Amino acid sequence: MNEVTQMSNDYSGVLNTRQTWQVSYEGCELTDRYYFDNELTLVVNIDLANMDMVKVEERFINSIALYPKDENVDYLDVIRYENGRAEKIVDGVYYNLMVVPDLREKARRKMQQAIELCTK
Repeated sequence: MNEVTQMSNDYSGVLNTRQTWQVSYEGCELTDRYYFDNELTLVVNIDLANMDMVKVEERFINSIALYPKDENVDYLDVIRYENGRAEKIVDGVYYNLMVVPDLREKARRKMQQAIELCTK
């Protein structure tokens, strides 16, 4: 996971310097914090043991997509911060981890390995 999180963190702010993120993990828990103009706007917490697969999809040019088991949105813990208020979001069935387009397949393979290790 070190390499996957580093791939994503290295890409932070490349497309838009106002949009940045910080990806970290501990054990099988992945945390992704999104910022806009240095203000926290979104926090994603994922237990990789609840993920089913990772895909490189053409519609996501700069990311890989993680899908929860049984497409259960409860496995994606997403909190949006707006005007000082936190709101849980439950309208997505996948999570995008931003990575350099040329590294998507490598990141996908490594993330799939992490999922498999966490589900054993």
